[in-house]
Parts: sequence; structure tokens; C-alpha cells
Amino acid sequence: LRLWVNATQYLFLSITEPEAQTVLTQLLYVSASDIRPDAPDLEDVISSILSTSYVNNQRDGVTGLLLYSGGYFCQLIEGEEEAVDTLYAKITQDTRHRDLNLLFKRPTDWAYIPGFPMGCAGIEREPDELIVDAVNLRGWTTVSEAAPVVLYALLNRVPQTDLVMQDPNQLLSESLKI
Repeated sequence: LRLWVNATQYLFLSITEPEAQTVLTQLLYVSASDIRPDAPDLEDVISSILSTSYVNNQRDGVTGLLLYSGGYFCQLIEGEEEAVDTLYAKITQDTRHRDLNLLFKRPTDWAYIPGFPMGCAGIEREPDELIVDAVNLRGWTTVSEAAPVVLYALLNRVPQTDLVMQDPNQLLSESLKI
């Protein structure tokens, strides 16, 4: 049983026969951006990244959710492991950011953001201190301590109607299982 309410407020209820589950990979990273938050064309630059990523992710069967927060990126990527690994390898070579910090890579049988080849969680000119702290590992001993907090902060920016929820408390409980 899966319930989905999308942004246009249509309710989709799907009851399907159990079938072989495709194991997906979820990957969450943060990085420092070389795109200045005071750039006059900030929205255009991020929109260009999102547009290109949308086309590429749709082609590769990957979904993504990107946040630009005051000079920092936070992104959740989901898809088949090989596609996610290939995309992350390209991301690590992208000169628009540095100091990448992989918060987690894990297998899962469901996705937070199905059907979003590339979603935007926000373009913020002021940095979110949680993201800054995660890039610098300030206040946390390990990335596994930072990961659930950052994932929750990222997903919390997206209207809940745009996320697939199997249970009302799933967002928090799943993000704490990292």
C-alpha cells in the first residue's frame, strides 16, 4: 500500500501485488560551493545546474534533491547503485564546489523522492548552519552523527505533499536509521 499526495493535491492510492523489489541506493553529501551567495545571477546559475541535472538524471534513472544554502550544497541522490556511483564520481570532479563530505551511501527498497529527476529544496542566500557544520564536521564526531540531522533539514524544506510517505513518522524515523 502506498499513498502519494502530489503538489497539485491529487491523491493516488496504489495497492499492488508484491513484486521483486529493486534495491535502490541513497546518497547524501554536502559541499562548499564556489558560487557566491551574493552573485546577482545566483538563481540563474542554480537553475542552469538544475535544468542540466534534470535531463541527465531522467536519462540515467536517477532522482535528486538539491539545496543551495549560502555558499553550500546539500544533495540527496537516489537510484540504482551503478548510476548513483557514476553521478557522484562526476560530482566530485565538478569545479563549482569543494570540500565534499559524503554523509551516507546506503541501500534501500524505497525512495524519498521518486519521480523527481531533479528537485530543488531551495536557493538560500544565507547559509544554514547545520549544512556548514556538516561540511566542516563541526559539532559532530562522525558523519554518521551529522547525516540524520542534515537529511531531515533537507527534506523538511520540501512540502510533505511532494514526498512519498509510507507512515506519518517515517521521515524522521528513517532519517535516524542511518
